[in-house]
Amino acid sequence: MIFTSDRTTGGRTSFSQYENRGGLHLDTLARILDTCRTPYFIYAWTKQVPFEVNDMILARFPCVAGQVNFDELSEATLFSKLALNCINEKPDTLYKDTFDPGF
Repeated sequence: MIFTSDRTTGGRTSFSQYENRGGLHLDTLARILDTCRTPYFIYAWTKQVPFEVNDMILARFPCVAGQVNFDELSEATLFSKLALNCINEKPDTLYKDTFDPGF
């Protein structure tokens, strides 16, 4: 289920609301992220979302500028493309493994 609002006066804000249970819903989020042309992106949820959501957003908006969590019942996060005042640490890699050379 997806609801999208029109832009506000001046064309500065758009709003999308949808249910995210994974699968095609993640594709919808990817399309929203890929078409977003602003330096900021807010993602808020009122029930748990697939774990991939944060990684998808961080790939495009690597800075977490602010976050409010309400006892794991809901959360709102302000993501940014700008590297100013990030509260998250940026990893060098998404995955790293060290193999034992003896194998």
